Amino acid sequence: MLSNLNPKARARELARDDERFAEAVAPGGYSWWYFDALSDDGRRAFTAIFFIGSVFSPDYAKRLRRGEQAPPQDHLAVNLALYEGGRPVSWVRSEYGAGALTCADDDLAIGASHVERLPGGGLRLHIHDRTAPFMASLVGVGGGVDGTIEIEPSAPPIGGAELAISGGHKHRWRVPVPRARVKVRVRRPDFSFEGWGYHDANCGDGRLESTFSRWSWARFHPERDRTVILYSVRGRDGTARAMVVDAKDGAAQPDREARAVGPAPDGAPRPAGWGMTLPASFAVGDGRLRCQPDRLIDVAPFYVRYVGALTDGPKVLATGMGEYLDLDRFRSPALQFLLRFKTRRVG
Repeated sequence: MLSNLNPKARARELARDDERFAEAVAPGGYSWWYFDALSDDGRRAFTAIFFIGSVFSPDYAKRLRRGEQAPPQDHLAVNLALYEGGRPVSWVRSEYGAGALTCADDDLAIGASHVERLPGGGLRLHIHDRTAPFMASLVGVGGGVDGTIEIEPSAPPIGGAELAISGGHKHRWRVPVPRARVKVRVRRPDFSFEGWGYHDANCGDGRLESTFSRWSWARFHPERDRTVILYSVRGRDGTARAMVVDAKDGAAQPDREARAVGPAPDGAPRPAGWGMTLPASFAVGDGRLRCQPDRLIDVAPFYVRYVGALTDGPKVLATGMGEYLDLDRFRSPALQFLLRFKTRRVG
């Protein structure tokens, strides 16, 4: 079990897991590495995602629609969002070709940005990229974004293996860092904070929108030694799947694994902007633990990112990060066209 390894051995094992995760991706598939944190005062937040096989790339989608066996390594992406006061203050969305990828034992690099594994088992993200302003991104311009994000894990991994979020294990998920102390130090723009964060990874053998219709996810830390993650998805065939993690750091491994549970009824639809609606709340299983999106910090035509509350009946247990993805809207040809104007293509 990873939590029993010394820090250097744990770092090496997690690095090998990441390499296996990337190698398992078939043509038309994807892997992504997701990171987030919320500042201690709740005013600032960040998310970062490194993609091999960018699921939101219009070029990748176009090649697959034409029937090409497009390698995911041809469609790389770096996404970074910095939030303050409930709104984005800097947003990076850059896509790269295969020559921009480096994946070694202790490093994953896309372009000039990379994920560095530290000797003690932590991670350091180095972000060197440019923003993607609407329209101007087509010619590659944008303000520089440079900084580092240090992630020091404070909880052992969840499950220790890939977890299926769709039938047939076509789409998989794992949580190597359910809770971490995070230091964000961005020089351009001037943006820094410290807080509690999270890191997970997803991979799949096909398109998200071919399998899923809707997707809700949220993570919370109700106590210093407890992580709660809610996952609820609806398939394109109408079937619903849900998972819950409710893990104490010192619990035995079987009590630290994600459990498949039945979906619970969503709250009433809530308008969000761009014609989007999202549930006013969502829950899984018996519905006792429920996520309420309180503060929408990023609204796009097909997704919403938010700071939400985890509740147990009338009691608020914690504040955390969550997102809602509407893949029915994402499938729209008009929306696919618009994505080109918010994506900076490099090379």
